[in-house]
Amino acid sequence: MKLYDGTSTVSWFYDGEKTADEMKDEPRYSRLFSCPCVLYDNGVGKVYDFEPLQDVCSRLAVAYTADVNETYTNVCAKLDGTYKADGVEEVEQIATAAQDAAKKAQAQAEQAAAGSNPELATFATMQLTSLSPTMSDVDAMSIPSLFPEWKVGAEYEARQVIRYEGELYRIAQEHTAQEQYKPGTGTESLYAHITQSSGYDVWQQPSGAHDAYQKGTRVWYPTANSALFESLIDGNTWSPDEYPQGWRKVA
Repeated sequence: MKLYDGTSTVSWFYDGEKTADEMKDEPRYSRLFSCPCVLYDNGVGKVYDFEPLQDVCSRLAVAYTADVNETYTNVCAKLDGTYKADGVEEVEQIATAAQDAAKKAQAQAEQAAAGSNPELATFATMQLTSLSPTMSDVDAMSIPSLFPEWKVGAEYEARQVIRYEGELYRIAQEHTAQEQYKPGTGTESLYAHITQSSGYDVWQQPSGAHDAYQKGTRVWYPTANSALFESLIDGNTWSPDEYPQGWRKVA
């Protein structure tokens, strides 16, 4: 558990890395910037949830004061400095199983997209509808044609992925689709536009070891509308063109 500072990048268990600016554009993260919040992680740096500090204080019977840092220190003291929310192990097990199922559905979807089997494509679309909340934006972008089209009257759950006018959108909150509130400009509170650059930065030339790319870091190169690469080495200061052995093309 840690207190969010309102500016740092967060590595989410479901969403991957998100900068503060990216999260400010997504309604589901709005409370992170409207009040002091604590982040709950799974012990290996992946954040799975957050909660307003005032709510934590109410639940633990800790006084909430104007001094946020002091309040947080008192919360940690009551918890002996560590905290893992009830049920986190179960949440992680469910999430892992869902991600495995999503990968299988994606493989079937890719097979359907590559062939001409309409029954397989229909089956893959049905699976993706229920499993899309656990898929990353990058995975969704790799098979856009197999997500269901937005439809008036449809009941949508948070984080589902749908298509509208050739673009992908992630449902920001549970709702029933209405004609006057279509995905796009003005309805960001209902539909988050999925773009190729979601979740990752565009490669920039490092100036030294302090900002070199580490093993596992993913970047778009050379632009946000190009390919996604993953660094295979630590201290990587070369571009994928300059040193191809240091990068793996992901998408």
